[in-house]
Amino acid sequence: MIRVAPVSPVNVYHIAFKDHHILRANGLEIESFHPGFEVTKQIGGESLRQFLSLFPHVENLADFGPLVAQRLSVEEYENVVAA
Repeated sequence: MIRVAPVSPVNVYHIAFKDHHILRANGLEIESFHPGFEVTKQIGGESLRQFLSLFPHVENLADFGPLVAQRLSVEEYENVVAA
């Protein structure tokens, strides 16, 4: 993980596919967009419904399919930061 601090504002784009993918951009592996399944711990109810409405091809988080790369849970992240 690296912190990026651009000297000026930049546009950031997410690429979403039917399935989660690993892409190579300028020699760096990145993942296509997938919100992960921990997002329900961060948002729920109406906020989750509004978030999902941004993706007309999905009705629930399961419609994003499985993650191709493992992610840290919130608890695992906090343990890493605390160490």
